[in-house]
Amino acid sequence: GPILQNKCHGALTTLFRWRLDNRKQLKDSLQEYVGPASRVTEFRVTSMENLSMDPKINRYLLIQLSSNAPLDFLPGDYLAILPKNSNKLISKARQHLTNQPYDGLPLRLEVKEPTSDLWKPSEYPTGMTYQEFLEHFVDLHRIPLSKVHGYVRGMGVRNGFGPTSELPEVLDKTKSLRINCPMILGRLDGMKHRLFSVASSPMVKGQISILVGLTQFPQKGKPTYGLCSEYLRNLTMGDTVFGYLISENFQMRLDDDPTRPMVLVSTGSGIAPFRSFIQHRHLQAASGISTGKILVLFGCQSKDLDLLRRETEEISRRKELDISHDTCFSREPNERRRYVQELVEGHGSNIYKMLVEEKGSFYVCGRKTMAISVREALQRILSVHGIEDGVGSLRSQKRYYEEFFDE
Repeated sequence: GPILQNKCHGALTTLFRWRLDNRKQLKDSLQEYVGPASRVTEFRVTSMENLSMDPKINRYLLIQLSSNAPLDFLPGDYLAILPKNSNKLISKARQHLTNQPYDGLPLRLEVKEPTSDLWKPSEYPTGMTYQEFLEHFVDLHRIPLSKVHGYVRGMGVRNGFGPTSELPEVLDKTKSLRINCPMILGRLDGMKHRLFSVASSPMVKGQISILVGLTQFPQKGKPTYGLCSEYLRNLTMGDTVFGYLISENFQMRLDDDPTRPMVLVSTGSGIAPFRSFIQHRHLQAASGISTGKILVLFGCQSKDLDLLRRETEEISRRKELDISHDTCFSREPNERRRYVQELVEGHGSNIYKMLVEEKGSFYVCGRKTMAISVREALQRILSVHGIEDGVGSLRSQKRYYEEFFDE
């Protein structure tokens, strides 16, 4: 029978209960949750670097991970990170819930719909402990009230919530009602995995890097980090991170011919896949392979956020790779606002030579509005030389790639 019985609030209520199950390793439970199409890998944090030129600004992190498992990826692929709820959030949730199972027991969460007499497995994996469930599988951070509205209203709570709330906020306003643990946790969203462009070359064996833009949003008048940003910014050396690789990102694919030049245009964390491209070409050049020139055009708010400037300048000084880096700033004090599409037009003659005469490739990564403006700027450059459908032609030849963050 079930470990815990649950109270039913209303005749037409979906019920949830815990049952004992066979113990699984956490990685196996995560694999069950992700599904068979992807292979969950265990990583260790080996370095964390603040990419800002000003150490007081901590908006972009380069996180290096290592693994003993084989890592099969290409420059431009994705790494899906499986985040965790913070200990603070879990502790607050534990304070108010009733009928919580004992820690250490292997569990599964079952569900019974109001129109059925049968208990069925929930969307969550089996064989996990309660602590693992709270850490890895249920999203405690931002709760759509539509998920719990009917249940909470059935217990007498009528208002006081926004469209989304953290679970502790919901529990604080309902703690006198003694909220039943599986009945509310079963209604929450499962943990969503976050995709990051790989920011390193597969030629570096056993390691992979991601470039993380830390996302903040206002909450009660204060800037608050999103769940995954909060998780990643608090990692320390040696911490375990779970994730899985997603290949075949045809929106951002490095040319197989290393001798062809590349124009890389981005803003903010859109430069992440381009770090992978640059590192890969640099390692190829250092090993004696002939490589084409690279032009990096980057837009950011201020000089403090000129990501990869130090890295590309160091590569250029070694003279192993022909790379140049130009940046414009939209909010630098005492300077005119400039945007990356202006950089593209400013380098028009060089870009024309790299793309048309030398058969190079053009890549743009970032927000949709920026990418559209860059695409239009490139078309104007090509139109000056009588090439009316230049971008379309480059795209059909697989020499024009763009990727949006906000779609």
